[in-house]
Amino acid sequence: MRHTLSAACCALALAIVPAAVHAQADPSPAPSEAPPHAAPLEKSPEERAIEAKAAALRDALVRMQDELVAAWPDGDKEAIIAPYRVQAADLAASAETFLNARAEAAADAETAQALRDEATNNGAKIRAMPDLIARTVLQALANPKPAPEAQPDASTP
Repeated sequence: MRHTLSAACCALALAIVPAAVHAQADPSPAPSEAPPHAAPLEKSPEERAIEAKAAALRDALVRMQDELVAAWPDGDKEAIIAPYRVQAADLAASAETFLNARAEAAADAETAQALRDEATNNGAKIRAMPDLIARTVLQALANPKPAPEAQPDASTP
């Protein structure tokens, strides 16, 4: 169970913010405008900080899973989850600030609105991660899958 949940946790933490930040960074020039051997765009300090926070949250959510499993069934789940909510809120605020700053600098109103919408949506998703992961872990603990039944050996008469 842990490996599957950890993979889902990692995918959530890594997919939401860095992809949004990079997708909304300076738009790539059209293929005809791009120099033939252009160097990749340097990440801003803000982008690197957000990526570091996303990686830290990913690792923290894996620890949270382990803590929830260790505390099952009678531990104080709320006390376990609470600090991870704070960490997720910090990452969400950083991502929102970054995307909203990009919106202020956008060349047109449509792009600015798309960035503001993305900031709001991503912020909500990031803030929801600890509870989503905890709910998934607790449901898996409460409803473990039964072990598969042994199949009779086909070579035995």
